[in-house]
Amino acid sequence: MSKIDEDFRDWVLVDFKVQREDWVYYELSDGTRMKFKLVARMVFRSKTRTDEKGRPIYSVDIVPVMALSSFPENLRRAPSIGSITYRRLEKMKPEETVTFERMKDSAETCSVYLLDDGTVMNSTFKLTSASRTKLRDNSGAPVFQTRWNVDTKFVQGPPKP
Repeated sequence: MSKIDEDFRDWVLVDFKVQREDWVYYELSDGTRMKFKLVARMVFRSKTRTDEKGRPIYSVDIVPVMALSSFPENLRRAPSIGSITYRRLEKMKPEETVTFERMKDSAETCSVYLLDDGTVMNSTFKLTSASRTKLRDNSGAPVFQTRWNVDTKFVQGPPKP
């Protein structure tokens, strides 16, 4: 949302309705299956700025939600002691960097929103790296470091009356 920092008074909050928030599934080389979902929290539209085609410019606060859908039993260990925080994860050396593939029946565009101004916002999630750490959650499941990209496109609808 760095665009907003430039001039916060130029941005107006736009409400939206969720049309779709599908899970995107990945199979990892260690046998783990992960799923990700994108969840929009806020959308802002510039009051004065447009792109080269005259369309409004948007800034989006969107976050990925990650969960394991399955993992091999041999990866289960005793739960890690202490909280598993982002800072702790960033300091961890990976136990194993894993390769991955998006599962064929998984959604391509995982999140679609209808903005109150008639614009449709499509967001696509793409996993770019995954590493298993030595940490385990409260159930003994492996904890992963992940990196990803989110691509969001806006399709203008008819102007609202």
